[in-house]
Amino acid sequence: SQSIGDDQGCLLAETLADYPILECLNVAECRLTDTALIPLLNAVMNLPKLEQLDLSGNDIDERCVVAGSW
Repeated sequence: SQSIGDDQGCLLAETLADYPILECLNVAECRLTDTALIPLLNAVMNLPKLEQLDLSGNDIDERCVVAGSW
């Protein structure tokens, strides 16, 4: 199956600021690691309308959990 992986995940994180009205982001099962997940978590903290974020099925470790515990 196709998934975005870390390179595209980082690119996604860089573009999220352009979508301040984004309400839902599903990046489940995208083969993401801390390399992309930490920038994504930092980016979504600046999305005031975001209500749903699905990161399930990715390689989430302790560094990522700490980064996302806002």
